[in-house]
Amino acid sequence: MLLESSGNKQLVASLCKVFQKDSLVFPEKVLGVTLWEKQKEIIKAVFENERVAVPACNHASKTHTAACLALAFLFTYYPSKVITTSAFKEQVKDALWSEIKARIKYSVVPLVEDKYITSMGLYLGPDWYAVGLRPQDNSQEAFQGRHSENILIVMDESSGIGENIWESAEGLMTSTNCHWLALGNPFDPLSPFGEACHSDEWVTIQISAYDTPNVKAGRNIYPKLMPWDWPEKKKKQWGEDSAIYQVRVLGKFPDKQEERLIPFSLAKQAVERKYERNSSEPLIIGLDPSGLGRDKTVWVMRQGLSIVAIKWVLSATDEAIGRKTLEYARIYKSSDNPTIINIDAGWGKGIYEYLKKHANPEKIKVNAVYLSSQAQEKEDFYNLRTEAAFRLRESIEKGLCLSPSARVVKDMWLEDITAPNFEEDAKSGKKKLESKKHLKKRLGRSPDFLDATLLTFVSEYRAAPIMVSATHLELENKTEKEQLENNESSIYSVFPSAVHQFKVIRRNPLFFFRRHIRSTFGG
Repeated sequence: MLLESSGNKQLVASLCKVFQKDSLVFPEKVLGVTLWEKQKEIIKAVFENERVAVPACNHASKTHTAACLALAFLFTYYPSKVITTSAFKEQVKDALWSEIKARIKYSVVPLVEDKYITSMGLYLGPDWYAVGLRPQDNSQEAFQGRHSENILIVMDESSGIGENIWESAEGLMTSTNCHWLALGNPFDPLSPFGEACHSDEWVTIQISAYDTPNVKAGRNIYPKLMPWDWPEKKKKQWGEDSAIYQVRVLGKFPDKQEERLIPFSLAKQAVERKYERNSSEPLIIGLDPSGLGRDKTVWVMRQGLSIVAIKWVLSATDEAIGRKTLEYARIYKSSDNPTIINIDAGWGKGIYEYLKKHANPEKIKVNAVYLSSQAQEKEDFYNLRTEAAFRLRESIEKGLCLSPSARVVKDMWLEDITAPNFEEDAKSGKKKLESKKHLKKRLGRSPDFLDATLLTFVSEYRAAPIMVSATHLELENKTEKEQLENNESSIYSVFPSAVHQFKVIRRNPLFFFRRHIRSTFGG
């Protein structure tokens, strides 16, 4: 290794003192790169501050800056460790570390022999190295054992790096000389990167397209940076008020784009209108089965602009839910069209299997729907969930109304459908509904009435083949079987206990796991 002789150690110590006096000496004099204004500002800021966040536009030399900084820090401090990562595997290996190796290869002063360089690492000694961690390596274990008195963490494409990785990296920020650089497009203000950019603990350096040399000069000086006329072209294409323009051109988090999808003033019109049912319209049943905890199983029955019924229950077996669904299909069926049953495929696989087995395919069409799948109008909507939500809003505007029986649960229904916000996705410019995960966290519960309603607005759905297992349902004993046969009208017979009433035997271990989880937690 380079540090095997005392002469090498003395040489390294002498060079480190030179580089420490001016943080730009190594990148400019040793690597031989020409840094532009913002690059110099970033490198200086990292050496002088503990944490630096850089929200930047496209084509702003983010990866090039990170590569130069990683090498400058490694050769400025001995011993030292540089930990690099990104949101994507390809970004770590093919972009960041490709750039690091290019800077080594073309440096003015020869740095190291090839034998010290790997695909994502530069190893100068036991406690003196730089390494790239891919996303799948980014566990807490991957960060453990990498403490050093001199440490630099470099995060590229930081907007896409998960919170667990940020927490793991935080565990390394305990030494006397620790530094952290996070760069990326400012897509999500609620991400850890967004929080860092707005935190007093971080120094934030924003890079706009209008800060780059080519744009400032009005001609192309740096061929690898954006063309000088690119920002104005994108302003005309996207509009300066669009989120995608603000992110990719201005390098800023978009102005608050979120707004309530369905205002309460609009939603309440659906429960105040005179109810008129068009029995000739096809009946669409949206079924959102309960998951874990206290989530509800909810049915919403819709015909055209009429919600004819809304039903719910806290806990039931797949068979009981399936039987009740067929009963609702019979009660509220259309006079002229077959019934469509759309089931949330997340927790509804067992119910889907039951309905496929027992429903008359000529009268009932059963779909297992993934609301997170691609929208039918994929150019406009982020996913199917968003598309269905906008169809719901459009239906309310056109005259959607609730039946008197559905209005029994109008408060819960209104609370759910008026809860989600929507925004313009900064990456694609598509409309995007607030994710169910974020909505559950904000509300403290699952928006079950919303999800069941959205499922009724999924039309002409072409589901991918769903893997279902053969299911064998056995009653625990004859007494319980007789009770079901003799008391079918009772609530208990329709919704028997999920824990005791049925013994569910499935070949698929996923179903086996789900049965025990639901039994344990009463989901």
